[in-house]
Amino acid sequence: MESNLLAEMQTDGFRGKRTATTRGGEWHGPCILPGCGGLGKDRLRVQPYAGKHGYFECRVCGAKGSLVDYLMIKRGYTKQYALSEVGWKPQDGSTPRVLIPKEALSPKTYPTHAVPSPQWQTTAKAFLQYCADILWGGKGQEALDYLRSRGLKDNTIKAAGLGYNPAEMLRPGAKWGREKSVTLCQGIVIPWFLGEDLWRITVRDEKVVEGDNRYKQVPGGSNGLYFGYTLGYERPVVLVEGEFDALSIAQEAGHAVSVVATGGTAGSRITKWLAALATKDLVLVAFDAEERGDSAAQWWLDRLENAHRLRPFWKDANQMLQDNVALLDDWITPRVESILHGSSVIPAPSADVCKGCGCPFPSFEGWDIEKIPTYDVMAIEPVEGDMYCEKCRPDLFEQLRELARAS
Repeated sequence: MESNLLAEMQTDGFRGKRTATTRGGEWHGPCILPGCGGLGKDRLRVQPYAGKHGYFECRVCGAKGSLVDYLMIKRGYTKQYALSEVGWKPQDGSTPRVLIPKEALSPKTYPTHAVPSPQWQTTAKAFLQYCADILWGGKGQEALDYLRSRGLKDNTIKAAGLGYNPAEMLRPGAKWGREKSVTLCQGIVIPWFLGEDLWRITVRDEKVVEGDNRYKQVPGGSNGLYFGYTLGYERPVVLVEGEFDALSIAQEAGHAVSVVATGGTAGSRITKWLAALATKDLVLVAFDAEERGDSAAQWWLDRLENAHRLRPFWKDANQMLQDNVALLDDWITPRVESILHGSSVIPAPSADVCKGCGCPFPSFEGWDIEKIPTYDVMAIEPVEGDMYCEKCRPDLFEQLRELARAS
């Protein structure tokens, strides 16, 4: 598509006046770029016909460049996407290539980075069918009730092929194409399909009450990307840690976004998935709202130029679903719009924001006061009365939790 710098800026709210007629004309007006504030009436100078893609320059914030630079600064486009929007092509007339991260170009190969063997898949699919039958039978009622308590609807559970293994089993490795025996933990079973290929099986081990070791992998699976097939749709992509987070977003916003999960903070970091995500226009990294989640999210942000952080209001996407947050309308859509309009902060559903970093707190209007997860969301400084998130003032949150434990 061919674009005009002035027309695109006017679409974004630029209201400049023509001050010269030479070289196609020049317009002056308030700056509309992020962080500038639009001081004065003639700070932003625009020459839409200078060069091939026009030229702009702000005398306050110093931003300048062509239409390509403007789309990157104002709307948060990646360079590759901005170039495609202005109709740029290489000199040889070929179709522009997607920029693939260097990590995705490694010549190294690893056994766990490919589809598991046919033998493993055949046995694994039979195990999944057994577990699905159990889940929807009498023996799986408690597991089914648990999944519903996580906010998942029956059609979501069925579409995802979830199941339940009622007892831990030790099976001969030969049936799974392995030398050693295979342990199948007791718990909810989550398959990772990509088309007809089964990449992995996760089991939420019922014998582990909490901690990182609760989610186990059936031996022989590969480093997949949960719901990876949704990358085939031309939609923004939401990248999350856990399968339940992905199921929550798919259920509530699957018609508007693609969603994939890494299965943990360090999962899916292989060539296949890096390259696949790099081809998308927009990737929202929605890892958990905690220090480890922030750190793991940064790994993807450092490697994908099309990625932006989508931090949960608290905990993770599934917890927000359980707390009746409208995932699409109150969380995902505002973040997408903020990126397209050059803002780094999600517009808050309420007027309350953290005093330290400015992140928004969700509105709890109409909630049962007993169900508001106060200690997980905000803390109020007792002297000044200002509200803070846990990242800015962890000491306040610890004080609140100590009071709760003592009461």
